[in-house]
Amino acid sequence: MKRFLVLFFITFIFICVNSLFAQNAVTLNQSIENAAVFINNRIPAGTSIAVYNFSSDSRRLSEYIVDELTIALANKRDDVYDRWNLDEVNREIFFSQTDAVNEDTAAAYGENIGAQVVILGSIIKASDTEYRLRVQAIVTETKRIQAASTFNVRQDNQLLSLLGIQTQTNPWVYGGMNIVFGLGSFQMGDPLGGGTVLVLEAASLTFLILGLVNAFIEIDHWNAGEYGINYREYEYKNSWGNVIKPSSDFDAWINSTEYVNDINKKQEEINDMGRTFIIIGGIGFASAVTWGFVRPFMYDKPRPVQTIANVIDHLNIGLVPSNSGNPNVFVSLNYSF
Repeated sequence: MKRFLVLFFITFIFICVNSLFAQNAVTLNQSIENAAVFINNRIPAGTSIAVYNFSSDSRRLSEYIVDELTIALANKRDDVYDRWNLDEVNREIFFSQTDAVNEDTAAAYGENIGAQVVILGSIIKASDTEYRLRVQAIVTETKRIQAASTFNVRQDNQLLSLLGIQTQTNPWVYGGMNIVFGLGSFQMGDPLGGGTVLVLEAASLTFLILGLVNAFIEIDHWNAGEYGINYREYEYKNSWGNVIKPSSDFDAWINSTEYVNDINKKQEEINDMGRTFIIIGGIGFASAVTWGFVRPFMYDKPRPVQTIANVIDHLNIGLVPSNSGNPNVFVSLNYSF
């Protein structure tokens, strides 16, 4: 029985921890940064680069990825074309072809503006909680794929907003969903909050199961040996005063005061341990539920930057919603030397 409980405990904790650390998807901004690092490492310095387009279910999302990836690459190298710096003719070519994302149109675009390598890709839904960002670097002259990779993107409020999908933002709803192993926080794109609830509830459930098992254990003379009580170690006197072994007088053994007291003592120890496990499990589960309700109110959700003006080249002005709902001004200025 003990071996089964230990094996169950180890297996349960392994599954929970594995589920927690299996969350390898990152935010959209982080995946774009990872893509920029990948491209920068694979494309030799001095090779001119232009980010062409990324196909998606939302033009707003596609343009966001193009702009952010261009900025990320420009911060790492000096040979990146900025689409806002293109002349009017090339800009019209770009915007007329943004829905046609393939190697041929990308290569033609790169050749037209003088870029040696063109970056293109797509972002598609991979599961209920993740999207897949695919990135390709195409050599303009040969149309050969010089580098390609994919990145897992977590479905959070920023991504859904760029896709034009309305999301449930009521923290009470997510708090209620968190009762089920932190599901609400994972749905919000908050792996820290969801993982904390998951681990707490998993550990608490394990303690509760162990406690219930120990609380209902009943020791008798048939299983006393499992708990360190061996009747063969006892000697008793029969009604004539003769010392006997239990094997020769079964009734004397099971009715002996010393042996019964020993079993009762061990029984109480086991039941006390069971009650302790139940208390620990109850406290842990209550803590997990409390944290699950509080966390959605504390979590600072990723918020997209809404560009409202491009005053001059490399200067972007936008609005970033704050937690209170009031807009904050966002200004970015990028130059390469």
